[in-house]
Amino acid sequence: MGGSITELKVRRDDFGETQTRKISVSAHTRWGELEEKLRKLFDIGETDKMVLSYIDEEEERITVSSDEEVADALKNKSQLCFNLTTKKENKGYNYSKIHTEDDAANMAATILQTWFSEKLPEIIDQVTREVISKISKPDQPASSASSFSHVLVYPNTLNVSKLATMGRKPQSGDMLEYRIPSSYLTFNQASIKQIWGVGIYTYDSDIVKALAHSGIYRLKQNPPDNDLSVKIRYSPGLNLYCGAICNSFKSDEHKQCSLSYVIESVSTIPKGSANAV
Repeated sequence: MGGSITELKVRRDDFGETQTRKISVSAHTRWGELEEKLRKLFDIGETDKMVLSYIDEEEERITVSSDEEVADALKNKSQLCFNLTTKKENKGYNYSKIHTEDDAANMAATILQTWFSEKLPEIIDQVTREVISKISKPDQPASSASSFSHVLVYPNTLNVSKLATMGRKPQSGDMLEYRIPSSYLTFNQASIKQIWGVGIYTYDSDIVKALAHSGIYRLKQNPPDNDLSVKIRYSPGLNLYCGAICNSFKSDEHKQCSLSYVIESVSTIPKGSANAV
């Protein structure tokens, strides 16, 4: 007997590179069959560890690695978004093959890439939180800050044309509030947006994706029962914004920008009130 068909959108994050592919599977698909399809689709080696996960209705990230877990994930769903990561099997390093400086350099690069792929998210999270803490608590008292303030309703963004309507450009230390309707607070909506930086983002980076990338707010597969109020503080521009994959979202590198922002606070507001500004 045939079963219902589920369309899977599978996003693979592989040390700075992201691929998204679509496949269709039946409700009776087993883990071994799904794993084989994904290995062929993304050209993943048989010895590489594959980790497949998705976000359920309760906002929990669920890892899938058995027939029962696959069946539960596919149950009563016509569409589902998976996140796929891989890890190279640790076989040790054969130093006897090092004969030239190039051999040594290549092995060093391999070791560093393996280490960074596992440790970089932790390092970025720790450093980012320390930097944000310092920027969010400037030495001068709040009363001496500029009087600039503005409220934007997402998906309006702070681009060049928007700056021209505000009277003056925001400066380091200024605050801005984003009101974000519930319909935009989903994993799929944010995944197609662009951001530059890690923790400290360029002024034109998408705020919803920055929320998810920084780990400050966990996005859902479906819109939540509330809107969001997000306050950001502008900070000086950087000469280099690093890119990284954090919390299943990828940010890009940017060489220079005149202004940055950090996320100051996030609070829920009644659904439908974001547009009542």
